[in-house]
Amino acid sequence: MNNKKRLAFANLFLSEWICNFSVTIFYFRKIILICMRILEKQKVKGNN
Repeated sequence: MNNKKRLAFANLFLSEWICNFSVTIFYFRKIILICMRILEKQKVKGNN
């Protein structure tokens, strides 16, 4: 019984971690895209 409980807890923890990880990566990619756009705008300003 104790082992099953531990397994269920580990499973819950893992799924929670994976969910948080994917959300973090999603926002991280958005931030990188925004930064790249800002850099592109600065490059265009510099060339003109």
